[in-house]
Amino acid sequence: MPDGQRGEPEFAIHSHQSFAQSWVLAGQGTHRGYEVQVVNDPLLATHAEYALVWNDGKATSTSYKTDQVSSTVKNTHKFVCAKPIRSDIHTRDDTYTIPAATLYTTEVELDEFHATIVYFDSHRGFEPNARRVLGPKDAEFSTQIRDTNGLTAGILAETTNVLRSYERHMRQGQQHLDRSEWEYALKEYDIALSAIRSANLSDGLAHYAHLTLGDFGVANRHLGRYETAKEYLEQALKGTKPSRALIKISGELGIVYRQMDLLEEAKGASEVQYETALKIGSEWGACRALGNLGAVNFLLSQRSHDENLLQIAIKQQTQRVESARRIAASVNGQDTDRKTRAKDAKDCTKQRSIGLTWLSLCYTALGKLAEAREKALESLNLAYDLDDPTRIAISHYFYGRTLLKSDQKEEAFKHFNASKGRSPAHVLCQEPSEEHRGYLREVIAAGADIDRDDKHGYTPFDYTIFN
Repeated sequence: MPDGQRGEPEFAIHSHQSFAQSWVLAGQGTHRGYEVQVVNDPLLATHAEYALVWNDGKATSTSYKTDQVSSTVKNTHKFVCAKPIRSDIHTRDDTYTIPAATLYTTEVELDEFHATIVYFDSHRGFEPNARRVLGPKDAEFSTQIRDTNGLTAGILAETTNVLRSYERHMRQGQQHLDRSEWEYALKEYDIALSAIRSANLSDGLAHYAHLTLGDFGVANRHLGRYETAKEYLEQALKGTKPSRALIKISGELGIVYRQMDLLEEAKGASEVQYETALKIGSEWGACRALGNLGAVNFLLSQRSHDENLLQIAIKQQTQRVESARRIAASVNGQDTDRKTRAKDAKDCTKQRSIGLTWLSLCYTALGKLAEAREKALESLNLAYDLDDPTRIAISHYFYGRTLLKSDQKEEAFKHFNASKGRSPAHVLCQEPSEEHRGYLREVIAAGADIDRDDKHGYTPFDYTIFN
């Protein structure tokens, strides 16, 4: 359930007497297991063990009651040290098991739903003394009122079905976005948003509506419809609390402002992104925010001819690249599933590639062309590791640009036309900002082929008409 309808997070670590199997119906949750040792010194303890009792309105008992009015946990003053030993992200249609007596938590993002069916089977494992709850060392007790706030089984079932439909269309939209099929992505997002807004529990699902508005903004940005993207992202930003979603939305809004040449607004949005990342402890979010701040400061430095700002931009982009490299190095050691690790590693590679591109621009502006070529070539090599046609094409352009600035015109020309199908000109025409128009003039002046088709059969000129 969304925040305000969940149990106390301080008492989230718990175990069951029986073996359990869970099937995820909708939403995403992180299952985290713990290794727990009893300690005598409270200073070494992370938690205390709590005893659990139930109340059905008639009596209080340590025996489980099916018709509960409330449940209370009481501090036993038995101190323990709990260390996380494994975490796995589970999404719809996943299933996983929890052995009897295993201490664990299920973590769900702020304001999101997570629907599961849990089946307890004592034939597959039962520990009579395994009912444990861990909580703060210094609290005495905590009571949770079992009030459904008018939520019936029917409403919850309908909400789950709505979320399953929503997730299916959002996933398909993301797949289209990854393939640069922006219009198809918008159609899927529109269906997803309609599903959320038609639900009986629409207030509780408002978080998902704001997420979808954010993705509308992303797709429209890629189409070069900056005013439309700006409106969607500003709407999404207003209704989003400090979370990973806010990091994404504020970052995207900063990029749109930047593409519209609203650099001060872009800087403000990127600062919101950075501050949010620090507030919720997201190293990944801080990495992206540093990159966005570095990009804005580079552009401001060129507008005002301020070398101090340019040095700040170099520092921020260098921090971005180093942070992405550091996060990537830790990915293989994470206690997450293989699919999540692969995605995280790919995201880190993309951030490094983008950061190196901006560093090549910074060094070019300083007249340090050897350093600029080195950074641009490294960015291009990383882009090929990503197998992302858009990233490969734009990386070819920026490497070619450093060659052009070094009077290596023939080599530069090869890179302006290097990418099969999707060329630098396609990418620059598809997002027609003032910044990109300046780069496009360089491509055309260098004699790049602007009549070649991409995989959809469109030329760069076709994209200028669309946008």
